[in-house]
Amino acid sequence: MKKIAVILIAFVALMIAALVTAFVLSAPPPPETIPPDLQVVRYNIPAESNAYTYFLRATNYMRYPESREAEIRISGMIEGRTNWDAQFAAAILLSNEQALAEIDRGLACSRCQMPARESYDTPMPHLPCWRNLARCMALRSRSLFLNSRQEEAFESVRKSLAFGSLIQGGSGTLIEHMAGASIRRLGLNELTNMAGRCSLSSSSLVHYAASIMGFEVSPEGYRNVLVGEYHMSCAFVDRCGQNYRTNAYGRLVATLARTSYFFQPAATKRLSREIYTQWMQAAEKPLSLIARDEPEDDRRHLLHFLKPNGLGRSIHRFMRPSFHGMIAARCKTKAVSRCCGLLLLLKAYQLDHGHLPATLDALVPDYLAQVPADPFDGKPMRYSAERKIVYSVGENLTD
Repeated sequence: MKKIAVILIAFVALMIAALVTAFVLSAPPPPETIPPDLQVVRYNIPAESNAYTYFLRATNYMRYPESREAEIRISGMIEGRTNWDAQFAAAILLSNEQALAEIDRGLACSRCQMPARESYDTPMPHLPCWRNLARCMALRSRSLFLNSRQEEAFESVRKSLAFGSLIQGGSGTLIEHMAGASIRRLGLNELTNMAGRCSLSSSSLVHYAASIMGFEVSPEGYRNVLVGEYHMSCAFVDRCGQNYRTNAYGRLVATLARTSYFFQPAATKRLSREIYTQWMQAAEKPLSLIARDEPEDDRRHLLHFLKPNGLGRSIHRFMRPSFHGMIAARCKTKAVSRCCGLLLLLKAYQLDHGHLPATLDALVPDYLAQVPADPFDGKPMRYSAERKIVYSVGENLTD
């Protein structure tokens, strides 16, 4: 027994010595060159040609009700949960007339480029303002439609979709990208309410359908969002250990961050590079081909922290958003947009032929070049002539 105890003590001592040696002597690897795919692409756009200039200026003129009661009332009117109050809507639109005019000026620009963000904690007070202005645009669309100004109402919805689309493609952060998607969904909801009750001509319906389905964010726009997130994660890694000294835990993290065993910035950034590169390659795939984000086994205990770069890997996991969730949200916006466009085309077909088509293939080629794919599974969008609905399988991938 004494011999076994001596052997165990010697083994533990050797392990401790090896850990201390690695802790003290290990050197960080040289920094890696950022590959071209993860280089930030910024354009030299004059301020007067950048939609962001006008969108930001619009927030200075916004006069949105501050009371919670008024916000609930506006949301209820937009969503159809409360009765439409024409006088209240007119007052909101009148007080925000100048702000909406600035949005319209921004929509005349072909590009929107957000300022480069270098930190996750950069304030973005313009985002809730843009959301509220999108609500004002929804009120404008509804008011025009109820006053039998249907062409103007559809044009107002088109502007809402363009507003959200420009924000999404503005090379901003993931939060700004999601805000743009939220604005687009507001416009699409308004369009859905109008589509079944409108009396536009067949040619107008085809025109607006093409415009609506053309507002999808380009692969370049989504790539720029991911590249921006990658660079912010790298900047966070570079600053790690500088801002966590306010308590005992923070001082421990700061101490570990200064050691090359527990924290290796280059290796941590390499993890980010690998995952964001994979995401860019998979971003245009249907959701059915995207694996769900599964936690790694060693996240369930603390032993992984004792491995080389344990702190770096923990930071990487903490900063990494849910890619499956991001793609699911993006697919939902795409699916709703395509459903709305198809609804208008089906209505145009019905006006021209006196009945609905049996399948969506009947829309090709007179109304569509091809039936759009369901972004969730890559198959054509679904349609039931009997039930008079166009639909997507959704996130659960069940028809």
